[in-house]
Amino acid sequence: MDETEVISLRLGRVEEMFETQGWDGASPPVRFEPGIDVCISELRSRRSRTPVRLELSLPSQRVDPATSTHLHQSIGRYCEDRMARNDRERRGTRRDGYAALKVGIPIALVGLAIAVATTVANNNDDFTLPNLAGWVLAWVGLWYPLDTILFSSVRPKRENAVLARLRAAEVAITPY
Repeated sequence: MDETEVISLRLGRVEEMFETQGWDGASPPVRFEPGIDVCISELRSRRSRTPVRLELSLPSQRVDPATSTHLHQSIGRYCEDRMARNDRERRGTRRDGYAALKVGIPIALVGLAIAVATTVANNNDDFTLPNLAGWVLAWVGLWYPLDTILFSSVRPKRENAVLARLRAAEVAITPY
């Protein structure tokens, strides 16, 4: 039998899956974030790749036979939209990294030139303050662009994997 990852939420109404309940002072909300964000953070915090089952509890007057189907479709549309946004964000961040190379490469070249010039001037391989400053300048010039290009796309990519699992999740609604 396949393992299934279960996420259980208690909602006051179906809309709380995608929006937070307004604060009225008399009865504070059960949670301060939408249910969909709770599901995403729960799945991101685990290494599992098993199928997902959402078990949602709603007041009995808010449950009808079509609620589960409509909610499953809404979750699917939400996940598709958020995955598309993550892809756009990832591409934009990479473009920022490539644009940063226009500034970073000249800074790195100046730093390397300083490091090489001080090494040649000292006629040895000992690190002096100007030599060390040159190496640091070269590192600083390349660090941000390369970090942005190589590592900034990891988070949206991981979130898209979670969203794909959530999109395919089985939705079960029980009244309370």
